[in-house]
Amino acid sequence: MSDFELFYNDTYIEFSRFLILNAPVLEHVDDLLQEAYFIAFKRFKKKDIRDQKAYLFKVGWSLIKKEYKMKQEYPIDLKVIHSKEDTEKKILESVTLEDLWQYLETKSIVLQKCVYLYYLGMHNQEIADALHLSLVQVKNYLYRTFKELREVLK
Repeated sequence: MSDFELFYNDTYIEFSRFLILNAPVLEHVDDLLQEAYFIAFKRFKKKDIRDQKAYLFKVGWSLIKKEYKMKQEYPIDLKVIHSKEDTEKKILESVTLEDLWQYLETKSIVLQKCVYLYYLGMHNQEIADALHLSLVQVKNYLYRTFKELREVLK
């Protein structure tokens, strides 16, 4: 496995969370992710970057600001958060990603971000803190979403 593949595998989940939290349009997260890794890869080939992870996040933030012309900075939490197993995860695993995406497209951007971050392994309190919501709001979003998904799966 190449150095870049190792780097990609080590940073993918954390960087995806970062983009989901900060991109106002979730449909663009995949494009931002791909473009950021491409830019980082080109740069790593030309110059030795000491902190490659920090450089990747800087590239991601620059792309977000460029595309959405954001003027203000938001605090960024780069800690790695571990996933947990529970009923909601099993529901998410039983739904195809395409079905889940279609369902979530009809919902608010905040609800979409809650579900995506939950799917990536963040706990409810961590999602609440990251999105500046109350824990009760996050629990309600997730409860209603999974309740509707259960009904759709029947």
